[in-house]
Amino acid sequence: MVPYRTPEKQATKQVAWRTANPEKVLAQNKRHYDADPERSKAIVRKSQLKRWYGLTPEDYDALLEKQNGVCAICKQVCVSGRRLAVDHDHITGKVRGLLCCKCNRGLGNFGDDVSRIKQALEYLQ
Repeated sequence: MVPYRTPEKQATKQVAWRTANPEKVLAQNKRHYDADPERSKAIVRKSQLKRWYGLTPEDYDALLEKQNGVCAICKQVCVSGRRLAVDHDHITGKVRGLLCCKCNRGLGNFGDDVSRIKQALEYLQ
């Protein structure tokens, strides 16, 4: 006998309900956030790390510890006070390390193009 509620059925129904009721979803999310902001932030962080980089918060913490809590490039803590950003190869998705906001932005501005970074280094010298 097939159970009445299968995980697949529940997931399909949930997606349909959330799509049909965006205002209720937002209200529910706001209630949860207002009740416990720190828990809500932790849930979002965990979800984003997993979805964007395939990391768990524990993986991130291990990488941070391996780098002694500092940026992989400049060896400084992030001056903005934010967490170090996860640096990854945009083609393969492979995580390279954690960067401060300035180094992360710098690499992004160079488009992760090694030849452009070398040209900038030559220019500065």
